Amino acid sequence: MAFALSILATTVVAPAPPTLHVAAAFNLTGAMQSVDQPGYYGMKLAAEELNRGGRIKIMLHPVDGQSKVSTMSNALRNLLRKRKVDAIAGLYDSDYALAVGKIAQTRRIPFVSSGATLTGLTKTLGSYCFTACYSDDDQARAMAVFARDVLSIQTTSVLADPRWSYTRTIAKAFPRAFVEQGGRWLLTINDPEPGRAEPLRFGSESVYAATLPEDAGGTIKRLRQNGFEGPILSGDGWDTPALDQKAGFAGFKVFYTTHVAYDSPEPRVNAFVKAYTARFKRKPESASAALAYDTLRVIADAQMRRGSRSLRDAIASTRNHQGVTGKITYEKGSREPVKPVSVVEVLGTDRVFRGAIEKP
Repeated sequence: MAFALSILATTVVAPAPPTLHVAAAFNLTGAMQSVDQPGYYGMKLAAEELNRGGRIKIMLHPVDGQSKVSTMSNALRNLLRKRKVDAIAGLYDSDYALAVGKIAQTRRIPFVSSGATLTGLTKTLGSYCFTACYSDDDQARAMAVFARDVLSIQTTSVLADPRWSYTRTIAKAFPRAFVEQGGRWLLTINDPEPGRAEPLRFGSESVYAATLPEDAGGTIKRLRQNGFEGPILSGDGWDTPALDQKAGFAGFKVFYTTHVAYDSPEPRVNAFVKAYTARFKRKPESASAALAYDTLRVIADAQMRRGSRSLRDAIASTRNHQGVTGKITYEKGSREPVKPVSVVEVLGTDRVFRGAIEKP
């Protein structure tokens, strides 16, 4: 009995793990749902895994922007009135990230955008804003390199939806990079309904289409119906199941840049696909799932090693964090990582990994 009492007297109760409250900002309904909802699921998967690990407790507070920038801003402000959050995370489109980032910067809450690729986004918003993805300049250069070195394309034209920051940026960055690689850029057509113009008048062998996810399939279909049979190129906005729903059998000779290809041989990618599929009974629908997964893990890692620092400063000190989409490092003075850019080919309803361009 005395021996048992001695053991009880020296028992130490482990402290409860720190709780991290994160506003998960995504468009769970509306036109952007096809890319944002997989992101929310990826973030949920990361939270569940971290909670099972026992070192930290993650509480996600979903914010649905309903695919409207004003609704996203209002929904986030409403959440912040009701409760304090430690960080804000999510979003795949730069216009939404700009709106959320302004709120985060004003309130001095760290914000990590999982997929907003607008070049210079964090400098525009301020020191509390980070991205977990490469920039639009990087993906434009990567596609230019791929188009010239792999597809041997000599000439290109650009179709662009001028209404959005993302589409305007890649529409300017790609032809600039293509010319730097020795190709010829003939012209850019700005049209809020890309694909209406008769592309055979372009006189180019390829078209780079700068559109949002919901317009991807329709743009491909219209281009093919108008007689264009050459390669159609685009950015990560086309990494969406909505492409298949509208493009149908028109989806051939289509290539886009993205953050991860799920048929990549990388073990970390295979492990993520397996875990996501087991949890949600379907494979991840777009790269946004892995990006949001990585985003939450970066924030959680910063929280667990922050010590006496602010969470913002701990995030800024992230170095070589191995994510599904590549290593994430914030070099001094930068809050946007440099990561490899994957190129995917669309073959009907299939996606085929064509390679990764390292720091193009």
